[in-house]
Amino acid sequence: MPIDAFFDGLITCHDATRGEKIFGSMHGYHGAAGKKPCEQRGGLFSYMTRHPVTRMDSYIVMMADLYLRDQGEPIPNEAVPERLANPRSEQERRDLWTIFSEGCDSFFYYDRELFLACGAELGIKTEELVNSPAYFRASVWPRITNSLELTDEYLRDIYGIGRIGVHRKRPVSWQNAWAGWPDSYRGELWRQFERYEMKQVANAFDYQMSLT
Repeated sequence: MPIDAFFDGLITCHDATRGEKIFGSMHGYHGAAGKKPCEQRGGLFSYMTRHPVTRMDSYIVMMADLYLRDQGEPIPNEAVPERLANPRSEQERRDLWTIFSEGCDSFFYYDRELFLACGAELGIKTEELVNSPAYFRASVWPRITNSLELTDEYLRDIYGIGRIGVHRKRPVSWQNAWAGWPDSYRGELWRQFERYEMKQVANAFDYQMSLT
């Protein structure tokens, strides 16, 4: 769908409810493509950011799981790092490596684009959003509306649901995720990190990146 038509559709939804509902979108378009058409229509454009290591760890765990299921060999998600280090065939090694490398390229390209187009002030930290009702109240809710009260009961309902849509059964720190990868994957992330000058982005969001 053309991007202008997409945002016009959100306005149509808003108007159809006589302004009683607030409409937005996530995962509609990559990077900063939606910023101008959103703001031209009076919307507020924001973006999600995440620590580069835990982002890529989540991604490769999800994609390796899908790949191995497609091959008829599903494994527990906590076993993915070992499988990356010890693939069962040369084809599997190449396929998983390509998935990871292309993922780094795509995520870091768009992370850099969003940061340059929007600055840090329009970024929402995933780590804070999923763990902190106070962060949601202070940093996210004002982006949604200034006219509705955010109650403690609502926050308890939302954050009481627990973890959903996760790619690891147990949360993992970026240090432990990094330590669990093969050397070749660590080197590839670092190469792409430097290629896209991601240090500026990581520093803006206080993401430690002492990758040794």
